[in-house]
Amino acid sequence: GKVTITGETPLQDASVAVVGQAIGGRTNEKGEYRLRVPAGDVAVMSRAMGYKRITTRVAAGQSTVNFALEKDVLQLEGVTVTGVASTIEKRSAATAISSVSAEELTRIPSVSFESALQGKVVGASINMNNGAPGGGGQVQIRGASSLIGKIDPLFVIDGVIISNAVRGNRLSVVTGSLNSSEENGTNRLADINPGDIENIEVLKGAAASAIYGSQATNGVIVITTKKGAIGMPKFNVTQRMGTYQLMRKQGSRHFTPTTIQEAVGNADMAALAASNCKTTCPYYDYQQQMYGRTDPSTETTISLSGGANNTRYFVSALDRQDAGIAINTGARRQTVRANLDQAIGGKITVTVGSNVMHSFSQRGISNNDNAFSSPIYGFGYTPAIANLNTRDAAGNFPLNPFPYGSSSSSNPFQTFNLLKNNEDVYRMILNGRVNYSAYSDSRNNVNLSFSGGADRFSSENYIVAPSALQFQAFGSTQGGIYPGTVIQGDGTSLLSNATIGGTWARTGSGWNSTFQTGIQVEGRRANDFNIVGRGLGPQQVNAAGAANTTVTHSQSAINNQAYYLQEEAQLLNEKLYVSAAVRGERSS
Repeated sequence: GKVTITGETPLQDASVAVVGQAIGGRTNEKGEYRLRVPAGDVAVMSRAMGYKRITTRVAAGQSTVNFALEKDVLQLEGVTVTGVASTIEKRSAATAISSVSAEELTRIPSVSFESALQGKVVGASINMNNGAPGGGGQVQIRGASSLIGKIDPLFVIDGVIISNAVRGNRLSVVTGSLNSSEENGTNRLADINPGDIENIEVLKGAAASAIYGSQATNGVIVITTKKGAIGMPKFNVTQRMGTYQLMRKQGSRHFTPTTIQEAVGNADMAALAASNCKTTCPYYDYQQQMYGRTDPSTETTISLSGGANNTRYFVSALDRQDAGIAINTGARRQTVRANLDQAIGGKITVTVGSNVMHSFSQRGISNNDNAFSSPIYGFGYTPAIANLNTRDAAGNFPLNPFPYGSSSSSNPFQTFNLLKNNEDVYRMILNGRVNYSAYSDSRNNVNLSFSGGADRFSSENYIVAPSALQFQAFGSTQGGIYPGTVIQGDGTSLLSNATIGGTWARTGSGWNSTFQTGIQVEGRRANDFNIVGRGLGPQQVNAAGAANTTVTHSQSAINNQAYYLQEEAQLLNEKLYVSAAVRGERSS
C-alpha cells in the first residue's frame, strides 16, 4: 500500500506494522510499503512523527491498504523519553514533559541555543545574562533546590551528558570588581548549533532522577540531533544576513547652565561644568556612541542527508559571525557535525556521531561590576557635557573629569578601544550506540545495547589592559581599569559516560510492558590555570614582560557509577500506565 498526507503528498519513513505482532516496516521516498502478514484477519497500523496514527482492519485475502495521515496539532502521537532505552507516547506519559521541535527552534535567527529556547518551554525560566556577543544564558526548570549548589538542569545530547560550565576568566582582576560572578563568562551551551537539533525533550519531574541520577535533580533537557533518511541525497543551504542594534537606551539628562550647577557635587566640579556650559550645555549621547554599531552579521548553514539500503547519514556545517553593537566586540561560531546510522545484518544496528565546534568571542566589559569600569555604570555618574569619544593629535583619549572632584575616573571609550577580552574555545562531542536484537517473536523482544560518548573542550582566554589606560582610585572605591595588566588562561574539561543495558519488551492481549536494567559509569576531569601579570611596560602585552606575576591552578576528578532497574506497563487496553524504577549510585 501507500501512506500519504491527507491523501495527496507521499509520506516517507512512516512506520506500518501489524498490531500485536513484531511485523512491520517503513515507507520509501514514494510513501510505498510492503508487508508479509499472517493468514486471516489482521489489524494494521500506520504512524509517523507529527501525524495522527490510523489503525485499519484488513480482511483475509485483501492485498492493498492505503493510509492518509493527518497532522497531529496537539502532538499527542509523539513519543517521549521514559528511560535509558525506552520511550512512550506523550498521551500516556505520567511525568511532566515538554517538547520543542526543530521547526520551532530555527524559525527565526537566535544568538545561541538557549536564546532559541526562550518562550518555548512552559514553566521554564530562561534568561540571558547580558547582551554580549556569543550568548550566555541561564536555564532553570525547577525551583532552586540548593542555597549553594547549581540550579541549572542536566543537558544530554544523543545520550551523552555534556558540560554547560562557565569558566571564570579573572576579569575582576582588571576591573576591580569585588564579585567574580560578574566576569561575564560564556556558558558552553552556546556552542551548540540549533540547526542540528531534531527535537528537545524537557523532563521537568523528579522522576528524571531515576534515569540520570542525582544530577537530574533540577530537571533534564534531552537533545536529539538530526538523522538521515532512506532516499535520494538532500542538500540544503541557508544564508542569512542582518544587523543587531541597540533596542532601548537608559537615557541621560540634557543640562542647561543653571541645572548643571545644581547637579554637580562640589566647587571644583561646578567650575569645570561652568567652563563647558558658558551659554549652552553641549550634549553627547554616550550610549549611542558606545553601542551604536550596526555592522552586518552573517550566518551560513549547509547540510547533506540521505540513505540507501542499511545506511543513513547526516552532515552539516555552520559559520556564524555576529558583530557586537559595542566598540570592538563580536563573536564567531563554526561547527561541523556528522551522524551515521548503519544496520549490520538483521540484528545489529550501529549509530555514531561527532560534532566539532570552534567559538571565538570579543566581549569587552558588558556586565555590572559597580566599579566604574562598566560603561553604563560610569555614564550614570558622568554628565553628558564632556566629549569623551575623541582623541588628540597623539592619539590619546581625554581623561574623564567626573564624578569625583578634579580627579578622573576611567573613560569607557578609551577602555573599549584599547582593552582586549578574548575567549577562544575548541570543542568535540562524540557519541555512539550499538544495539543487538537478541531475541524476537510475536510477543517478546529482547535487546542488548551499549552506548557512550565524551565531551571535551579547551577554553583559552586573553585579557590585556595596556599601560596606556588611565586609572584613578577614590578611597576604597576603584574608579576605573587597572592599567598594565594581562591575564592569560587555559581550561580543559572532559566528560565521558557509558551505559551497558538490556531491554525486554512484552506484548499480551490488551497490555504491553517494558523492563530494562543496566550499569552506567561516568567520569569528569577539569584542569584550569591562569597567569596574571601586573606592571606591563609600554607596548608589552604578554605576562612574561610583567613586573610581577601570579599563577592560579586547579584540578578536579570525579568518578560516578550507577545501576538501574525500571519496569513500565500499559494495561487495560492502554487506559492505565504504570512505571516504577530503582536506582543506586555513588560518586567519588
